[in-house]
Amino acid sequence: MKILIKYFSILAMIFLVSFQLSCKKYLNKIPDKRLAVPTTLQDFRQLLDNNSLITNNPGISDFGTDDIFLEFSFWETRAPLIKNAYIWAKNIHEGNPNYDWRYAYENIYICNNVLEGLEGFTYNAHNLSEYNAIKGAAFFLRAFNHLNIQEIFGQPFRPESAATDLGIVLRLNTDLSQFPPRGSVKETFDQIIVDLEKAKDLLPSQIPTQNLNRPSKPAAFALLARTYLIAQEYEKALENADSCLSIHDSLTNYNFISTTSTSPFRPEINEVLFMAWQVSYGQSSANVYIDTALYNSYSQDDLRQQIYFSQNNVTDYYYLKGSYSSNTAAFAGLATDEIYLIRAECNARLGNLPKALEDLNYLLAHRWKTGTYTEFVTNDVEVALTKILEERRKELIWRGLRWSDLRRLNQDPRFAITLTRNLDGKLYVLLPNDPKYAYPIPDEEINLSGIVQNIR
Repeated sequence: MKILIKYFSILAMIFLVSFQLSCKKYLNKIPDKRLAVPTTLQDFRQLLDNNSLITNNPGISDFGTDDIFLEFSFWETRAPLIKNAYIWAKNIHEGNPNYDWRYAYENIYICNNVLEGLEGFTYNAHNLSEYNAIKGAAFFLRAFNHLNIQEIFGQPFRPESAATDLGIVLRLNTDLSQFPPRGSVKETFDQIIVDLEKAKDLLPSQIPTQNLNRPSKPAAFALLARTYLIAQEYEKALENADSCLSIHDSLTNYNFISTTSTSPFRPEINEVLFMAWQVSYGQSSANVYIDTALYNSYSQDDLRQQIYFSQNNVTDYYYLKGSYSSNTAAFAGLATDEIYLIRAECNARLGNLPKALEDLNYLLAHRWKTGTYTEFVTNDVEVALTKILEERRKELIWRGLRWSDLRRLNQDPRFAITLTRNLDGKLYVLLPNDPKYAYPIPDEEINLSGIVQNIR
């Protein structure tokens, strides 16, 4: 444990220095790198079990979506980051740090440290499976964090321009003296996929139900499915969703979930493939309200309405209650409900209507009161796709996915929408495909590395 304590002390110092000092001053502060390298599999595992890799996932993007609204009196008292993200301001940081960016790259640093340490590790027949699981987890977590950053700070994946649109900085080693430029969106996604392909071949097939923060093969397939969906490669997204669900296809029957509990979901809910939750920006506040039209779109027999939301007794508006993280933080991991919806959407887009409806109806039957659900039936693929996307929004609310969905779906005129805010009589508008769908990179990163800022 001494090496771990020393490692985290060094890591904390490294990132503090890197964000506050110039490159030259920073390099003079870095200690002997050997002090930061763990040496045993237990050391490597404990690094990846570090709580920051579970809890510090991006959470600001949902404040920019159409799923929520803030009243002016509450909005004007928020921190600049929340206030500005909510109205899609040109500069959301105002010189303040952005923890979505900072924590994700700290997590990536940990993954790179593990991967580099494992290069010199001698394994044998007795510890090979653990070695592979740890190495696979490091690849998975690096991909997971790169994708999270990309979907907030990189340009949206546009198939026709992905090779030239700006993605993010890809950190693939622990050398903090290097300041690589932003890769293209295609390069960013290619690297994420490379890491996940390695991860799926190394990770165990069984989900560690007592350690859901540890990824498994189904989780790797799930993240590949999400990645390919964002990239609009629907055949590959379908293939990976199939692979995930062929190993783990459990869905929780919401009839066995309390509708009155303030924390209805247990950690061992059988849908969770990988446990992670968002950096807290007050998502669970009773004053962060769910869009009224969205709330009213749930049927009275749809248990999600009662399980997900509570009512503010003063305003009568509703706010988010339920979360698969089983605490007040918003769930940011992977679960089978998302994968069923990915498979349904991909099948609909590829013309496999019966299979698309089978997955949709199977999911919804687990969400409605027993005996009340009537299967959705249509012979029109377009109608089915629209329904699936509606249910995707209702099912996956506040998981950090809606912003990504808007970036993708706005490219299709059938699903493009204009977002508006009205605060104290002032109207704010976000048009489909607006450059503001890529949040500005934090000021501190621009000043330190000189990378290109997003156009706003």
